Parts: sequence; structure tokens; C-alpha cells
Amino acid sequence: NPTALNFKENGHLRSFSNQELLDNSFHFACGLRELGFVKGQSMANFSYQNPIWLIADFGALLAGGVTVPIFRNIARDNLLHEISDADVEYVFSDDEEFLTIAAKENLDVKYVNKFLGILALEIWHRIFISKDMNPNEKLSIH
Repeated sequence: NPTALNFKENGHLRSFSNQELLDNSFHFACGLRELGFVKGQSMANFSYQNPIWLIADFGALLAGGVTVPIFRNIARDNLLHEISDADVEYVFSDDEEFLTIAAKENLDVKYVNKFLGILALEIWHRIFISKDMNPNEKLSIH
């Protein structure tokens, strides 16, 4: 289906096909593995609900991880509890608010090893801008 997922981006309607969702999820999984993500690790998904959320979620699953969905309207204390309780090691966030909270709470060592909110910018660039990631690259899921 060429328009399986539709959403607005910068006031314009954008669509993803089923194949694009699969391809982008695979590329995201490869990006996670390139960053050191290993089977069984947890990734919190603290972003807006749109196809990017799905790509990050499916990508973490394809990479062998466990996803922890954290909705944007969560209270700060509940956010910190979920990250701690789920032994989250990676966080995917499209919002700088999380980085502010993480810095104030010193989450970089105790709860979160890497902030995919920052590192995801390169992944997003490689998937959506330069399109230089593809399933035939050296990256693979084992």
C-alpha cells in the first residue's frame, strides 16, 4: 500500500508505504546495532506518535531489543521511574525536553548509556536526507 501511513510534517501531508516502513525500520535497526545496541537491551521511545515512532519501535525490535514506550504527556517523576524500572539503556527522543531532564537528573551514567535523541540525528539524516543506508550495506542484523 503506497499510502499506508499518513501524517503531517511542516504543514504538508507525507506518506509512507508498507515497504518504506519496513525498509526504514530495518535501517534504524542497523543504525542501533552500529551504535552498540545488542540483543536484550531496552530502548525507551520518548517521542511523538507518528511514523517515526513506529520506525524507532520496530527498529529496536528488529535489532533484538525490548521497547519501552513513554508517552509525551507523562509526569517527570513517572518518566524517571519508568526509565529506572525498565533498566533502560538507550533512549530515543525527538524532544530536547528529555535531554534537559536527563542532565538535571544525571541519567547519563546511572540509567541511560547513550542518548539516541542526539545520536538519532545521524540515523535520521542517513535514512531520510542522504538515503545512503540500505539493506545491502555492511550493517546487518544477526
